[in-house]
Amino acid sequence: MNGRRGVAPTSSGPSRSWRGPAGSAYRHADAADVEREPAARAHAQQVGVGTQLEVRDAELKLTQAQLARDNALVDGNEAESALRRATGG
Repeated sequence: MNGRRGVAPTSSGPSRSWRGPAGSAYRHADAADVEREPAARAHAQQVGVGTQLEVRDAELKLTQAQLARDNALVDGNEAESALRRATGG
């Protein structure tokens, strides 16, 4: 142990990859990976993936707002009925 919350010391020198659960390979990100990320995002938007997610998100927010409005109307009607009952009207 190296005194850092029970973390075992690593081998000397940087490691490029390691084996995770069930033998799956994981790789550390390098400068080339970071440079490719904006290009991948641009490609995703070109094919409509980003746009489709934004449309779904906007539709969900609209539905939630409509539900909140309907709940507010129901609450208002219930309060009005309770007031009428209380005042004998």
